[in-house]
Amino acid sequence: MARPTDDKKESKVILRINDETRKSIEKASRTAGLSMSEYIRDILTSKHDIELSKYGITPSIIADFEVILNIYDTNFEDFFKKLYEKVRDGEIDVDEILK
Repeated sequence: MARPTDDKKESKVILRINDETRKSIEKASRTAGLSMSEYIRDILTSKHDIELSKYGITPSIIADFEVILNIYDTNFEDFFKKLYEKVRDGEIDVDEILK
C-alpha cells in the first residue's frame, strides 16, 4: 500500500532500460535506503546542485545550511521567503553586508 504524502505523484514516465541498468539502480537505491522511484527522482533533481555550484554553493554548503535550518525548525523555502521580505522591507541592508 502507498504511503500517505502531501506530494502526490500523479504522472508517470515509462523508461526502457536493460537488466544490468535496473540491477544497478536497485542496488544503489537499496544502499541509499530509498525506493527506486525516490532514488531516480533524486538523480533527476541533482541538476539543481550543478546550477547552484555556478555560484559557489556546493552540496556541502547546502547540507551544512540544512543542519542550521533544522535547528530552527524551518526549510530553505521559508527561510528565503523571510530573508527576501526583510531585505525588501529594509530590515537587512545588503549594501552593509557586501562591504
